[in-house]
Amino acid sequence: MAGGHTDACNKENKWKRTLETDSICKICGSADETEFHAVIACTKSRALRSEIRAVWDIPEEIQFRDSGKDWLQNLLAQCNSEMRTKVLLLLWRCWYLRNNCVFNDGKETIAHSVAFLEQYAAETGEATLCLQTSDSGKMALGKSSSGSKDSSHHYASDMIQRNYMESSSTTLCRWIPPQEGWTKINCDASFVPGTGESSAGSIARDHRGFPFFSQTQVMGYSNCVEVAEAHAVLIGVKSFASLFRGPVIVETDCAALATELMSDKVIRAEAFPFIWDIKENLKVFAAYRVNWIKRDQNKIAHKLAAHARLNGDHFWLARVPEVISTDVVNEYRQFS
Repeated sequence: MAGGHTDACNKENKWKRTLETDSICKICGSADETEFHAVIACTKSRALRSEIRAVWDIPEEIQFRDSGKDWLQNLLAQCNSEMRTKVLLLLWRCWYLRNNCVFNDGKETIAHSVAFLEQYAAETGEATLCLQTSDSGKMALGKSSSGSKDSSHHYASDMIQRNYMESSSTTLCRWIPPQEGWTKINCDASFVPGTGESSAGSIARDHRGFPFFSQTQVMGYSNCVEVAEAHAVLIGVKSFASLFRGPVIVETDCAALATELMSDKVIRAEAFPFIWDIKENLKVFAAYRVNWIKRDQNKIAHKLAAHARLNGDHFWLARVPEVISTDVVNEYRQFS
C-alpha cells in the first residue's frame, strides 16, 4: 500500500493536490484520511478487524499501530507467511469498505465482508493445495485438517476455524459423513434471479450415509438468493426437528448465511426472520453446529432443490427419490 495506488487516492493526498477542500475522513469525520487511517484506524476497518479475529489468526491489536512511513512493512515483518497473506487480504477488504461508503451506498455489511474473506481465503487456499498435491493424489505434508467435537449451543472460534480448514482442503471437496452419534443435514435452494422463483432441497444422513429423510419443497417468490438459502435451511431444520432430537450438523453452501447463523450478534440481513427461526428451531436438538461448505460438498441437496422446481413438494422418509439414489450411494462410497 505504501507508495502504491491507495497512497495517491486517500483524501489527504487529494487535498494536498487541491483535489479536495479538506482532508477529513468522510466516514468517521474524526481524523485526516491517510492510508493508515483508511484501512486501520477508521471505524469500518476497526469493526471488520474485530470480527475477523473470530475466524482468522491475525496480529494483536497493539501491532496495528502507526509507526511512520513504513507502518505496513513493520506490521508484516511480525507475521509468518500465512498471517501475512491474511493481513493483506484484510486491508484490501477494508479499502473496499471505504470505497463502498465514499462512492456507493455504504450498505455493505461487516458480516458479509467476513463471509467474503472466509470464502476467498478458502478458495485461494484450495487452489494452492491443488498445486501441492502429488501425482498419486496424496496431499503434501502439513496440509491435513483436524477438528474437535463441539456439543454446545455456542460457536467457539476454534470451531469456526475448523470449518474454515475443512472447506479449504481438496481432500474434503465432497460430502463428509458426520462422526458417529451425530446426524448431518444438508440444505440448498434453487433460485431464479429473473423471476425470484425458488425451491428447497434437504437431506439428513447419519455417519453411515443412510438417509433419515429427504425433502423437496417449492418456496415461491424470494427477493434474493440469501433469503432463498435461509428459507431452505429453515424448511430442512423444521422437518428434521419433528423426527429427531439428537446432535445435528447443519450444512449450507451460502457463506453469508453460515456466518449469520454462527454469530450471536444482532442480525441486519434481509433474511433475518428466517435466520431467527432457524436458531430457535435448532435449540430443540441435543447439540448443533453450522458448517459452511463448498458447492461440490452439497450436490445432493442441490439436486433435490432442482427436483422440487420441476416436480413440486415431496417428502421421503428413510430414503431418497429414485432419480438421485445412485448419486447418494456413490457419494458415500468415496469414504467406504
